[in-house]
Amino acid sequence: MKRGLVAAAVAANLAGGPVWSLSCMPPDAARSFQRTAQSDKSYSALLGTLAFEPVKRPPVVGLSPDPITVSARFSGLGLGAEGFAPIADREIDLVLTCLASWCGTLEPGTRLLAFARHVDGGYEITVDPCYSQLFIDPAPEIAATVEACMRGDPCEPAPPR
Repeated sequence: MKRGLVAAAVAANLAGGPVWSLSCMPPDAARSFQRTAQSDKSYSALLGTLAFEPVKRPPVVGLSPDPITVSARFSGLGLGAEGFAPIADREIDLVLTCLASWCGTLEPGTRLLAFARHVDGGYEITVDPCYSQLFIDPAPEIAATVEACMRGDPCEPAPPR
């Protein structure tokens, strides 16, 4: 019995170790809005693009490598009481985080809707592997849902699939 376990452990190690997969909850604009609205931190919803130098993360070694912070320039719209409206360009820190060996990534110039956390002197967008605070190239319905939530209209997340 012990020999079989040792052989299985050696085989798993030679095959690259355990096979894990990351399972993310499907993105939902109402859920994201509610989560940030109920937070003890302050957030702004932004719709536009980010300009920054491409990020080259070193190969992931071990579990959950340290986050990488990159300075970016946001251009686009901010959410207010009347919906999304043009705002002045601003500097934003992108915080690229990892969960085990999965890391959040973002390409410069990508159109997005993001919930940016207010931090001392500016804003910060966390880019995690599940994109829990942003929507890449959001459909018009995504922005419309966030605007409806801001107006106080019904803001119910879709049931998980």
